[in-house]
Order: sequence, then C-alpha cells, then structure tokens
Amino acid sequence: MKKVSILLLLFVLKITTMSIGQQLEWTQRNPFPTNNGLCGIAYGNGTYVLVGTGGTILSSLNGTTWTRQRTGTNQWFRSVVWGNNTFVVCGHGSSILTSPDGITWTSRTTGMRGLTSLAWNGKFFLAVGWDTTIITSEDGITWTPRNTGLSIIFDNVAWGNSKFVASAWPGGTYTSSDGILWSRTPVDTNLFLSNLIWANNQFVAIGRDGPNPRSSIYTSLDGFSWTRQITDTTMYINFIAWNGNKFIATGSEDQTHLFFTSADGKSWTKAELSSYLNISCILWDGTRFITGGYSGLIMSSSDGISWTQQEYSGTIEYLSDIAWGKSCFVAVGRNGIIMSSPDGITWNYPASGTTEDLNSIIWAQDKFVVLGSNGTILNSMNGTVWVTHSISSPINFDNGIWDNNQYVAIADSGRIFTSFDGLSWSNRFSNTSIRFSNIIKGDSKYVATGINGTILTSANGINWTKQISNTNNSISAVAWNGKNYLCFVMDSQCVYTEHYLISPDAFNWTMQPANTSPVWCATSINGTFYVGGDDIPIASSDDGIHWNEQVSGTANPICGFANNGITIVAVGWTGTIITTPYPTGVNKSLIKIRKQQTLSIINNRLCYTLKSPTHATINFYNTKGCLLQTLANVNQNAGPHSVAIPVRLALGSYIISLKTMENEDKKNIKYTKSTY
Repeated sequence: MKKVSILLLLFVLKITTMSIGQQLEWTQRNPFPTNNGLCGIAYGNGTYVLVGTGGTILSSLNGTTWTRQRTGTNQWFRSVVWGNNTFVVCGHGSSILTSPDGITWTSRTTGMRGLTSLAWNGKFFLAVGWDTTIITSEDGITWTPRNTGLSIIFDNVAWGNSKFVASAWPGGTYTSSDGILWSRTPVDTNLFLSNLIWANNQFVAIGRDGPNPRSSIYTSLDGFSWTRQITDTTMYINFIAWNGNKFIATGSEDQTHLFFTSADGKSWTKAELSSYLNISCILWDGTRFITGGYSGLIMSSSDGISWTQQEYSGTIEYLSDIAWGKSCFVAVGRNGIIMSSPDGITWNYPASGTTEDLNSIIWAQDKFVVLGSNGTILNSMNGTVWVTHSISSPINFDNGIWDNNQYVAIADSGRIFTSFDGLSWSNRFSNTSIRFSNIIKGDSKYVATGINGTILTSANGINWTKQISNTNNSISAVAWNGKNYLCFVMDSQCVYTEHYLISPDAFNWTMQPANTSPVWCATSINGTFYVGGDDIPIASSDDGIHWNEQVSGTANPICGFANNGITIVAVGWTGTIITTPYPTGVNKSLIKIRKQQTLSIINNRLCYTLKSPTHATINFYNTKGCLLQTLANVNQNAGPHSVAIPVRLALGSYIISLKTMENEDKKNIKYTKSTY
C-alpha cells in the first residue's frame, strides 16, 4: 500500500510552463468509477459528490451509480461542502473548484496551496490548510485570505454552536466566531483532533496523543474544553458519524475490527465487525450512510453494522506491463491476470492458465511473450489463447525486450537471459548479483539498471560491462529517446527520486537534481520521454530536463506504456488503465527507407534508417500482393537498422512495406540473385 504523508508535496518535480512534451488529455478506462482514494463527501440539490486523489470528483443522483467528472487537474481533493446552492471543493493545489450541480466544475483562483478542510456556516465558506492558511468566501468564487498571526498548520475545521473549531498539526485546537480572530483552547498541545463534526449539540472528534497511533473519542460542548470518552489506550479509531439518533464509529484493536455506537457521544458500546471498514469520509443522507475510502471503495449501510460494497466495473488487480501487437493491447499483472483490448477502451479477460505474477510482456515474431515469477513463460499468437511454458530452474523474470535479433530479459539475483524464440533461454553472466530494475535497447547497445547505482551495457546482450554512474543509490527506471539515455535515481531510503542521469552514449553520465516523487517506469514515444510514478503519475519531456505534468486523472503509480500510433495506454497499480490520443504535430517521426538504387542488402540483411523512435512493421510481398513474411514488428529507436531476410527468393521483383505509426511506405525491389 502506498504511504501518503504530509511531506510528499515538498518534493516538487521540475515541471515548467514551457511546452515541453505535449500536454495530453487522459481518460480512465479501468476500473470504474475510480480506483483513486476518496477523501470527502457531500450532498446537495439532489446530488451526491465524492472527491479524492488524482483530481477525482464523482457525482451520483442516487448514491449508488457514480459518474466521474472531468476536473482538468491532478490535485488531491481533501474536502467538499454544499452551501449557498453550490458545491465547493478544496485540496492540495492552488485552486478551489465550484459547481451548481456536481457535474460542471469551474476552477477558482485562491493564491493559496495545501488546503485541507472546508466548512459552511450559513453565511460564508471557510477553508483551512498548511502554512497558517485560512481563506473565506461568501459565494465560493471570490476568496479572501485571513491573516491569523498564527504559525501553525490547520488540518480540519467544523462549524457549530456559532463558532468554527479547527484542529492544528501536530496538536492543538483553535476556535473563532468570524474566521478571522482565533483563540487557542487549553487542550493538550500534543493532542491532535481529526474528523471534527458538530452533532447532537456538541462537537465530537477523534483524538490522537502526539506520535502515538492509538486514538480515542473526544467531545466538547463549546469547542474549548474537551473530554476523552473512551479511556482504553489500545484502540485505533478511524472514523465517526451521526445519523440523527446515534453516533457510530469504526476502528480496530490489534487484529480485531471494531464498531462503536453511542446515543449521546459519552457512553459507547463496542462490537466486532467481520471485516475492516477502510473509511476516509462518511455521509448520512437520512436513510443510510454512504462512505468513500481507499482505492475508490464506496460502501453503504442503513444501520452502520451491515455494509454493502458497491462493486467495481473492471479489476483492481496490480498491472505491471502492457504491449501492442496483432491489432490489440495486452496488459499483464499479478496473480496471472491478462487483459486484452482492440482499442484500449473495452477490455476482455482471457484466461492465462496461471496464478503466478506476470511482470513483462513483449510482442515479437508474430506472438506475445509474457515473463513472470517462478520461471513462468506464456506465449500467444493473438492475445486471447495462451500457452504456458516454464523453465526447470525457477527464475523470477522482471522485465524483457526484443530488438529484431533476440529477446533479452533481466531476472532476480542479477541474472540476464537471452532467447531467440522467447521460449528457450540462456543465462548470460552479468558479473553482479544485484537486483535489476529495467532493461532497454538504445543506440546499438543494451542498458540494464538496478540497485547500488548499477548501470550495465552490452553490444550483444551476452557480454556486459559496468559503467560509472557516480551514485550508490538505486536506479528505478531508464529510457532512450533517440538522443539521450535517461536514468532516475532514488534517494538512499528509496522514498523519492533524488536525481536523474543523462547520457548520449550510456558511458558518460551527467547528474541533475530531481527531488520528485518516485519514478517507477520510463519510456520514449515519438522522441518524447514519458515517466510514470507516485503522486505525479505521468510527466513528459522532450529533452529530459524540462518536464510537463500530464493531467492523468489517477493517483496510482504507473508501471507501463504502450501505443499503436492512435492511442497511448498506461497501466499501473490497482488495475489502473488510462488512455490518451497519440500526440499529433509534435516530433513526427520522419521515416526514410532508401530508394531502390541505394537500398542496401548486406550479408542477407535489409538496411533502413529511422530519424526518431517509432513502431515499425516490415512486410515482404510478391507482386500479386501476397504476404511472404513479416520481417519486423517492433518499437525501434532512431538511427540505422537492419533485419534479416530468412526466406529463399527467386529472381524477380518484390514489394517491401515499411509501416510506422505515421505512415506506410511501399517500394519495389528487384533481385538479381536467387539466394541471399
């Protein structure tokens, strides 16, 4: 599970407003309605609204069927309220969003960042957040900063008994009648109150004493003096709510899931639950509770004891890689999951025949090859029917590629394997036992990266040489865009990406500061780098220096990319599948195949040149248009390439077709020798 802390926004990716890497519009395709964390819920004008991470806003007319709304941001939304006939949403970005209906949303500029909670007192909205931030607005559109004179971080706010009550981080509580002048309460400075609500003529909150994760329930009539109501110090309370007749709270004690009820907020009855309720926000609509939680979890209950989970459409299984071939996308992941789609939108679930984790998928030689844990190898001619193979000696494959001549794969314990058919593999000695993270093929060389700053290069995939990276930290991802190699270096604790390395040749590396959330995968599409990771799931760059954050609509880490020249598809944690139209008007790959008189056929190989990275398919036809053989169907980098001609050709004319993501070139070729 990804850990989220208040520090994560301190790591800022070098993202500029320059048009570096085209800004793309991404759409979530799996699962529905979302797998992002849900943090706030409100009801107004016959509409329910849930908000959360990754710019998520869901709306529903019945609290059961939810629709994802476009927000144009990756902002982590923390809170939503209904007031003055308007929904108002705030979060960690600098904007507040408003909507009259929960469907159409407008961004409002506040000049503030890190907003964490909202309240409406019947006259104006008040938002609190980091860096002593407090802003107010009567209409939700125009916001006024309020100088409190306090050097604190506000986390939560509620309105009741004619006053605002706000909790501070890491401890302390403040009250205000007008949102401008605030008084500190005498509550213990180490006591942090969260989930503040006003109900049954009192404030009720969950309290935690300093760094102690154990928590309890506190009440206050005036928001000034607080009383602890549950004295047991072994419990963890995670949420509290009121349904008009009683309070309910959920929590845990060791491995036991607990449920609490109280008529007055003072005397509580404890019972056990069959499963843990991962609740981040809760609403009582008059007949039932509706909750939002981790990974898009939405549940409902009429009594708070028996809960119904609203089913996802799709899967929330971890997806590790994706490839395009045979006119379909195929994604693979944990527990043997395989998904296929002709367009990246509609997905099927062919049986893989295994429950092993599937870590990498390659399209080559007119077939898909999947590599996984415990020596698992699958292959398919169409992405639907799969054949299982295995290696006698257990190998945990991590990643693999194809480069027109052979498959090359990295595995556990620093092992590298090669194969000519994707089924029979030979172990190549890398002279290391470290854990590899990624492998690519760049300008006529393979590059493998891993922990301890490891960078290995090879001209043939067999003999490997260690390069000097000038770091001992783990390298999490590597890519090549036809001009430069780009490696991402984690900090010493593997919490964030501290640096990235740039090199034109994979031998001489220049280190640049990054200070961003972790980057787990990197690729190049049409000469543009795309990276996927935590918190800022997708960013793009044409030069590897200036970056453009993509509005991906997901807060889940991205693990793989694929494209078919029409659509780019990205996959990642908890079943994440998002798509965007293939970029146009930027870095179009200019394909040049030599004319008949200059076409080189050397040593039984056809030679051609690509000016930038693209997907290339090379087919051989006779003059009647009958396909004789597909010579290549792979992603290729810029530069010269050659493919073997393994067929015996009679004298005469033939047609060669080079099809890329941008166009198709057909040339007539006349052979004057009977064999090559």
